[in-house]
Amino acid sequence: MNSSDEVSLEERNKAEIHRWYDEMYATRNFELMPELAGPLYIR
Repeated sequence: MNSSDEVSLEERNKAEIHRWYDEMYATRNFELMPELAGPLYIR
């Protein structure tokens, strides 16, 4: 992995964390949990 791949991965991770907060926690829309957590999430 080169440095541009690492930056890209870091930016994607940051965007995902912002999405968790903005779309789920801030609005209390916990129905998004399966989509955001992935296929291994169990309710």
